[in-house]
Amino acid sequence: MKKYNICICSGGNISHALAGVLSYKGHTINILTREPSKWNNKMNTIINTSNNNSIYDSYLNKISDDPFIALKDMDIIIIASPIMAFDDILNKIKSSLTPNMILICIPGRLFINYIQKYNITNKVITLLRTPYICSIKDYGNSVNISGFIHDKIHYWSDSNLSKIILDDLFDFDNNHLTNHLSIDLVNSNLLLHSCRLFVLFNENKYYDEKPNFYKDWCIESSKLLIMCDKELHILIDKINETLDNKVFVKSILTHYQSDDEISLTNKIKSIDALPERSPVIFKDNKYYANIKHRYFQEEIIALKFVIDLSKKYNINLSNIEKIYNSFIYLQENFKI
Repeated sequence: MKKYNICICSGGNISHALAGVLSYKGHTINILTREPSKWNNKMNTIINTSNNNSIYDSYLNKISDDPFIALKDMDIIIIASPIMAFDDILNKIKSSLTPNMILICIPGRLFINYIQKYNITNKVITLLRTPYICSIKDYGNSVNISGFIHDKIHYWSDSNLSKIILDDLFDFDNNHLTNHLSIDLVNSNLLLHSCRLFVLFNENKYYDEKPNFYKDWCIESSKLLIMCDKELHILIDKINETLDNKVFVKSILTHYQSDDEISLTNKIKSIDALPERSPVIFKDNKYYANIKHRYFQEEIIALKFVIDLSKKYNINLSNIEKIYNSFIYLQENFKI
């Protein structure tokens, strides 16, 4: 296994997990973060899954808010951030990139659009989903990993080294997707988050108790998710009529090994590893939608991309547009 010099950009849950796992595997890890003073050079990683319970410490190389310092002599730059942070990160690092650096985005939805926007010509690898279900235990110091991807790493890349690199970084099989739209149009989280948010908070709903995002998943959420997924696949089928490298996205029922809204609801509610991060604000003894939360902000961008694409192909996405419009209404009118 080759050892790489890797800079991880941003300081979220996935960045912490990547820092802990990859440094433990022997790679040299730098961190580019806005808050370097909050990071320790020792990362404590706690793995607590059904077949793996382990705790280990590993050591980070450099932690900086200066891209010139963090990216110097790096082989790989990993961007593990929400979509709405791409502009900020790429603006920071573009002048410090050298031609041989490979960019990996985890997860990689819409990343190619931003690379093109900034005229960045480095080779790119985008992952369909994050390798880990994880959460920060102690910012800059410790991370909990409660689950792993359930089958293999699905990725798109314009580099012929991508499979070798991913084999060196992760202990998973991998599958090369031939069209980056297979990443951009993935129905989970795009539709999974969006449908649940709509059911929870449409028409300014509020709650006396904090709602559970997954544990209280309901039939209404599943029905809407299935309808939106059918719309999305009509669009994908239309796009594929014009392509040699086809877009491939599993249906939501196939992905969750379900037959209908009832089995889908039971399946989602049964996944213990899914994090309960309800995007709410508590005010006046009520829980309201936190429209600034990543779940909302990321899907607003992703839904708009899908809707714009549907107009290009003259496909009607009535349910998806309904959800998008409700989010825009919340953003413009519901101030907490």
